[in-house]
Amino acid sequence: MAFNSVKPTTWLTLFWIVALFTISNAASRSFVNDFGKQNLFYYQLVAPLPFIFAKIIFNILIVWGVTALAVALFSVLLGYPMASTSIFLMAVLQGTAILTVIFTFISAIAQKAGNASFLLPVLSFPVIIPIVGLLIGITADAVTGELGANFWRHNQIIWAVTALTLALVWVLFPYLWKE
Repeated sequence: MAFNSVKPTTWLTLFWIVALFTISNAASRSFVNDFGKQNLFYYQLVAPLPFIFAKIIFNILIVWGVTALAVALFSVLLGYPMASTSIFLMAVLQGTAILTVIFTFISAIAQKAGNASFLLPVLSFPVIIPIVGLLIGITADAVTGELGANFWRHNQIIWAVTALTLALVWVLFPYLWKE
C-alpha cells in the first residue's frame, strides 16, 4: 500500500486504527507501575484530582507527539488526502485528547481491579468504537474541505462526551483513589 494510491476513507480508517492502538498502549502504561509502596507514596503526597489530571495531560502530550509522527509517516507513505488541514488537525487533536482521557481513566479502573492488561481492552473498546466512528466522520469532512451538517452534530457529540468523561473522572477518581 505504501507505493499505491489509497482512497481517503481507507487512509482515515487506517490512521484512526493506528491512533487508537497508540493511545491504548500509552494509557495502559499509566498505572502499570503504580502499585505497592509507590502507590502509597503518591497517596500520601498528592491529592487524587491533580494526580489523575497530571497523568491525563502527560498522556495527551505523548499521544499528540506520536500522532504527529503517524501523520507525517502516513503522508509520506500513503499521500496526504486532506483538502482542509485545519479541520483535520482540529479533529485529530480533539479526538486523540478524548480517547486518551477515556483510556487513562479506564486504565486506572483496570489497575485497581488487578488485571490491567486484560481489563483495559474489555472495558474501553465498547466505549471507544462509537467515538472513533464519529472521529472518522469529522475527519472525512477534512478530505472534502467542506463542513457538512454532520460535522457540527458529530463535533457537539464529541464535546459532550469529553465533558461527561471529565465530569466522571472528577467525581469517581477520588473514590477509586481511596480504595
